[in-house]
Amino acid sequence: MNAHDDMNALGKNAGLGISAANGNHARGSFPAYNLGTTMGMGNSTPVSLNPKDMHSILNTLVGSEAVKRMARYQDRAFNLWAPRVYQEYKHVRNTVYNRLHLPENFPCDSIFSAATFNFGGKVWTFKHRDFLNWAFGWCAITALGRFDHTRSGQLILWELKLVIDFPHASTILIPSAVITHSNTPIHPNDFRTSFTQYTAGPIF
Repeated sequence: MNAHDDMNALGKNAGLGISAANGNHARGSFPAYNLGTTMGMGNSTPVSLNPKDMHSILNTLVGSEAVKRMARYQDRAFNLWAPRVYQEYKHVRNTVYNRLHLPENFPCDSIFSAATFNFGGKVWTFKHRDFLNWAFGWCAITALGRFDHTRSGQLILWELKLVIDFPHASTILIPSAVITHSNTPIHPNDFRTSFTQYTAGPIF
């Protein structure tokens, strides 16, 4: 719950509301910010993600013990369930950082290159695929908040025809580039944020 409370407090201090400031984006209508390393969309080499208007807040969050524990758990779960894919991520991560010396979100705690913090307290995603991620790769998603997981924020995996209860502090790893996924809407009395880690496909 500490990570959720930290995100809520810092988001409110930054003036973030329930909806994204510039309207809906591909994944939903909530404020979402990325931190770490990415590649693609015109970049010929990996580049650092660190939005200027959220620089202080995002760096505070990655320094939070609660967030570090969450990132570490996602990393270890990935290694447990997909060790060969994990080793490929590790090789790519080491190559990128040794050559380019780009900053890492969670040194020694995670092999993912980037993280997304989903703010606003009413986080649920539209039906989408993260098509810029590696097709064989996995994305780690952790649900956070105070909500009834039987009526809010359930995870839908469309090709698998599954609707999964996804309570606070639950983590799932999915091949998000090839599995269409979304959430059910948030009940008016519920509050939900989320945290994800991923590595952009072009980096591989």
